[in-house]
Amino acid sequence: MQFTTRTVALFKPNVSPNIWSQTTLAIMRVVIGIMMVHNGQDKLADIENFARAYVEYLGLPFPIFLSYIAAYTELIGAPLVAFGLLTRPAALGLFSTMCVAMY
Repeated sequence: MQFTTRTVALFKPNVSPNIWSQTTLAIMRVVIGIMMVHNGQDKLADIENFARAYVEYLGLPFPIFLSYIAAYTELIGAPLVAFGLLTRPAALGLFSTMCVAMY
């Protein structure tokens, strides 16, 4: 029962009547989406160098595979966040890649 309640809360939309908060959130989603797509494209442009310079340096296993996962998470998750589709799960994926980036 708790799993169902949590799952419903995860996918529940934010229905605030305030037009300014909705507009601000939409602008933030689009700007962050554009920035993250650009980051994903940069990773894919030279994936071997990214894997060697960042992922291998952190000591993570399978650096090429994890580099592709990070790049495609940004390329797929960012438009989802920008368009407001599956925003919370997509934001969770982007959050995880940014946590690794900050480390």
